[in-house]
Amino acid sequence: MEFLKKFILVAISVTVCSLGAYLYLSSSPGSGCPLRRLLGMAPKKEKCISRERGHVSSSSSCPIGVLNFESCVTGSKHGQRGTGLLESANQKMREELRELDERIQSLQDQLQDENIKESMTEEARTAIQREWMGLRRTRDERAANGSNQIYRLQMELVQKLGEMISNASESVCKRYGLKLLISSGATHYHDESLNMTDEVISALNEIEDFILSDPSAGQEMESGDLEDREAG
Repeated sequence: MEFLKKFILVAISVTVCSLGAYLYLSSSPGSGCPLRRLLGMAPKKEKCISRERGHVSSSSSCPIGVLNFESCVTGSKHGQRGTGLLESANQKMREELRELDERIQSLQDQLQDENIKESMTEEARTAIQREWMGLRRTRDERAANGSNQIYRLQMELVQKLGEMISNASESVCKRYGLKLLISSGATHYHDESLNMTDEVISALNEIEDFILSDPSAGQEMESGDLEDREAG
């Protein structure tokens, strides 16, 4: 008897759920239900996003946009600033290593030149060898530290730019009534009318400049760029 009662309750629940699903699926075609679209019951003329007179208008059934993350970085003032900081850091490290390499090579030439070696005392030769070894260690340490600094700067810039692009994307979604904004790299195909990259870049450029965890490094790099431009 107890089993029969449970069976009847389950049957009633299934019937009610089936009836509710039927009523929901057979409701007005413009309801935009995802399941209706999946079953092909939505009208084919329905569009997700359309551009009219340079603006984006979204349908409540498919409020989706697409952005190109790389273009947001290269096309925004913040991304260009970050790229400039990385290039300056790389250039500064290369110049320091080049100067050390020149000094190391000069000492090595002195130690290998027979004429110089003959006119050099043992103490002088030992001093040059000691200096040469010290510069080699300094060069290796500077290369390792410089690479670590550049890597940390790169990771911080990626994080900050990513957060700024997310904030700009949120602003664009609210402005155009979008519910989802995805990277173009995550799609196999999308209609160009869904492209919101320019809108995101515009919103991104309105955001206040980012501040590095070590502002002095960024200021030093940027001031160096300014001096180079003025000298040019």
